[in-house]
Amino acid sequence: MTTPNYMMLNEFRIEKSLLPVSLRLMDGQVLNGDVFVQASARHRFEQEDAIEVMNNPSVFFPLRLSNGTTVLISKIQVREVHVAADHSAPPDWSVGVPTPVRIQLLDGAEVEGKLCVDPMPRSARALDYLNRATDRFLPVYRTDGLVLVALSQVVLVRQLVDAAT
Repeated sequence: MTTPNYMMLNEFRIEKSLLPVSLRLMDGQVLNGDVFVQASARHRFEQEDAIEVMNNPSVFFPLRLSNGTTVLISKIQVREVHVAADHSAPPDWSVGVPTPVRIQLLDGAEVEGKLCVDPMPRSARALDYLNRATDRFLPVYRTDGLVLVALSQVVLVRQLVDAAT
């Protein structure tokens, strides 16, 4: 007996883990579920994270909803991705300067947190960091976790004074 082709594909399946997230879509809808992440990231020896999933070139990503069904989400319809602190890696401040910001979105909503701004010769400004950004989603680090903000939805960014720095 021969094995059907659809069963043979399982031999080549890439094992994935689940990462709990909360999405806010462009229409205001909130979806809670899990994104599928690979055991090892493309450019480092750690599990893939939400930043890599949302900023990779694919247009859609699968989200497993709490009822067990999986839906395909268009990245251009995602306004924000929230990852709780216990499911997100802490920022690596050794590669950037923690820069407090308040980001205003098209719908008037605001996201406040810190950007990990690459240190440049003579300055570490949010302006320079944002002007060099090529990813779809901007990581904003907060005490309650990570928020990925769609750059296409950003209206303005206020660099704040951080009393702790």
